[in-house]
Amino acid sequence: MSSNHNPIHNLHKEKEHRDRRTARSTVHDNSAKRGVAGDREGYIMADVIRILYVDDELGLLELGKLFLEVGGVFAVDTLSSAQKALNRLDTASYDAIISDYMMPEMDGIQFLKALRAAGNPIPFIIFTGKGREEVVINALNSGADFYLQKGGDPTSQFAELKNYIGKAIRQKSADEALKVSEIKYRDILENIQDVYYRCNTEGNLILASPSMVSVLGYDSLSELYGKNIARTFYHNPEQRTQFISDINRSGSVTNYEVTLKKRDGTPVFVLTSSHKYYDQSGNFQGIEGIFRDITERKKAENELRAAYEQLSAFDEEMQAQFVELKYGQEALRTSEKKLQGIVQGSPIPQFVIDKDHRVISWNSALERYSGVKADEVLGTSQQWRAFYTQERPCMADLLVDGTVDTIPGWYAGKYSKSRYVEGAYEATDFFKNMGANGIWLYFTASALRDSQGNIIGAVETLEDITDIKKAEEEIQSMSRFQQGIIANANVWLMALDNQGTILLWNNAAEEISGYSAQEVVGNNRIWALIYPDKEYRKTITRILIQIISERKFLQNFETTIHTKSGDKKTILWNTRGIGEDEDRMVNFVAIGIDITKSILAERALRDSENKLSAIVRSSPIPQFVIDQDHKVIQWNEALEKYSGIRAQEVLGTSQQWRAFYPQERPCMADLLAEGQIEKIPQWYSGKYTKSPLIEGAYEATDFFPHMSKSGTWLHFTAAPIRDVKGAVIGAVETLEDITERKNSEEGLYQANKKLNLLNSITRHDMLNQLVSLQGYLQLSRAQPQSADIGGYLEKCSRVADTLERQISFTRDYQDLGVKTPDWQNVKGVVKKNTDTISAGDIRITDDCAGVEVYADPLFEKVFYNLIDNALKYGGKTLTTIRFSCHESDKGLSIVCEDDGEGLCPEDKTHLFEQGFGKNTGLGLFLSREILSITGITITADDMPGTGARFEMTVPKGAWRNAGERG
Repeated sequence: MSSNHNPIHNLHKEKEHRDRRTARSTVHDNSAKRGVAGDREGYIMADVIRILYVDDELGLLELGKLFLEVGGVFAVDTLSSAQKALNRLDTASYDAIISDYMMPEMDGIQFLKALRAAGNPIPFIIFTGKGREEVVINALNSGADFYLQKGGDPTSQFAELKNYIGKAIRQKSADEALKVSEIKYRDILENIQDVYYRCNTEGNLILASPSMVSVLGYDSLSELYGKNIARTFYHNPEQRTQFISDINRSGSVTNYEVTLKKRDGTPVFVLTSSHKYYDQSGNFQGIEGIFRDITERKKAENELRAAYEQLSAFDEEMQAQFVELKYGQEALRTSEKKLQGIVQGSPIPQFVIDKDHRVISWNSALERYSGVKADEVLGTSQQWRAFYTQERPCMADLLVDGTVDTIPGWYAGKYSKSRYVEGAYEATDFFKNMGANGIWLYFTASALRDSQGNIIGAVETLEDITDIKKAEEEIQSMSRFQQGIIANANVWLMALDNQGTILLWNNAAEEISGYSAQEVVGNNRIWALIYPDKEYRKTITRILIQIISERKFLQNFETTIHTKSGDKKTILWNTRGIGEDEDRMVNFVAIGIDITKSILAERALRDSENKLSAIVRSSPIPQFVIDQDHKVIQWNEALEKYSGIRAQEVLGTSQQWRAFYPQERPCMADLLAEGQIEKIPQWYSGKYTKSPLIEGAYEATDFFPHMSKSGTWLHFTAAPIRDVKGAVIGAVETLEDITERKNSEEGLYQANKKLNLLNSITRHDMLNQLVSLQGYLQLSRAQPQSADIGGYLEKCSRVADTLERQISFTRDYQDLGVKTPDWQNVKGVVKKNTDTISAGDIRITDDCAGVEVYADPLFEKVFYNLIDNALKYGGKTLTTIRFSCHESDKGLSIVCEDDGEGLCPEDKTHLFEQGFGKNTGLGLFLSREILSITGITITADDMPGTGARFEMTVPKGAWRNAGERG
């Protein structure tokens, strides 16, 4: 190829182009052949096609079976898992498998890999809702024949699926046929006793059978390839010139004798049958054929010829000494014995007849070969029995009769004059009654003459060339099959020499480029046409030459060509050399795939994605987008500012949960991307609802204690993202901070609650106490000197204390929920109360070091009330009040227990009710209200005499160790 316009090209053999056309297709099922073509939705079947359909969606299995079995072409078995399918395949056989991709335990690609690892080549089609490029590539690289995405109209969908099944089965059949043919072709070449060879138009050897190595005395085929046949292998190179002349005159030669030479120069006599060979466009490509080493036969013929000459000499001597008959007869007998010894000992089957057509010699080799014993035919004219079913002349008979002009009548188109023996003739013919299946024979007949030149008999020698003929037929059949595949392949396929001259240009090359084979084969002008820009052409040429000089092949090289119509197309190339002459490539095969549409589709998709990305990125609403594998593909600026997490930290990961939770768990978008709607209640029980605005979307409201300093209330909506066929390929989640609104709602609720309670205390409890106070005061005024006045005043004092405690409670209660909850250290709260309350000899301990609880600022009042309750009601046995913290499956347990008199069982259920107790009955009630603000519960336990035990349960997310502060 010249540097200006001869780039070497390359094949990118992608799986999606495996449905190439073939000249013949057969479907194999346990070695039984089935025809696939024609009627009934594209098929005429000797039997139905058995399909195994695997999908975990039972409804889709039933639907697919109904659609596929319409028309009676397919018989479909269905299974709901890949493992079941693997088990079924141990006992049943199918023509093809259809499998979903997303399945529990083992997905479709894992199923496919298991089959291919076990050596099962059954056609396999991935039929799934997954449509991402990396999944498609993974499926095809793993050995899938086709990949079809679910969605759309079922009728057209399953019609397309049927089409793919047919293509996959036909392709498998073609691959198997090609494999068998290639094995057969290779076996023929490797095991053929004769030598097969092929040379190019320059006369250089490009292909040969291994037998050529031993015949010519070389060590390996690599020593032979690329060598010029005339200069290297012919004993006399000028004989090659005559051979080429004879080939050009008739197109082929049969049993043509030439003299080759071994590597050490020793001559080798061979008979060759050779012909010109052409590509599918009819262009001459070189010469191929077979030859047989006849060196030993030539030696035997020379010995026989010498014997004939010796016999003639003896005949002359007999004539000269005719008067001495006795001595002449004795000499003749000696000569005949010598001749018979030579003929009988020859390894070449042959017979001799006299001028009366009687057999006078039938050697041992011919006995073994024909099965006819010598004593059966010697002295008879039945030599024909070895070759024909009824009497007719052999070629030796025609020479004895001198009727050479009748030879064409018996051997038309099969004979020729011998090039080595004057007056002899040779022929090649098929004898269908010889052997089990007929035999091809090459035979030569030569007349025997006396000293005066009179014909006194004839000798005929035979050679079985059946194997050579079969080899020729196999090679020609293989050549036609390969040419059919090349011509009809659906990828651009061409062959070229090292000057860029096109030797082969298939149908796909014509369709893609617009240039016909007639326009381009035999020249290298095409490069200037498809690469009109000279600089671009030079650049491509330089790169290709550099790559090929280093690696001897080119892979996945992309160029832009100009078609005959003026369109531009992008082609992906593979190129490899197919012949070597020491350091240089002789011929190349280049294969290209038109990827123009794929590139345009990718570009359109990329533009669309960029537009969507810009819209999402600039939205003022915090939101993120994930793909079907839960990877973050969008994290907009509003969410960056709101969550404090930069987009670069989470893009491409599955860590979207970091913005909302302290440990990994699914967001609502994850559940929709996975299609796990049934799991939403597990994570958002009582907090979610279907979106009234977006089909398939869900929304929820929840509190996130780890977001911001005091926690955040969010209202969020997640919606699935679907492709054009309706398959889910991801999800988007938008967020709205409703903390202020929730705080307002909660504040209003608490205000109303407190107002009602305070109103109750003010109107009811305090009114009652005031009535009591006024009553005792009136009694005191009415009886100022009475002895009971001191008791009345004592009761007034107690009523005043009660009023004071009620007023104190109202002060605390009105502050409840006013301030935002915060993280509070449990040990610090206990110590603060211990320092405040006078406990006397009572010991107060705790083992809650490092524990913080998210609670109302009045949280410390709870501990005050618990300590105060123990001091008031613990009795004389009280010595210790102990606080402890324990983690449980519900969250955190904070326990307050003492060793006092304990609780009465009937009191436990009423301890936290308003007004229960010996005083105001508001302390434990207030404690419960304080804790409930952040979801903390409190219960009482233990029996009288063993001490009292109060347990607070803090939910998960509302407590932490001090070292976990964010």
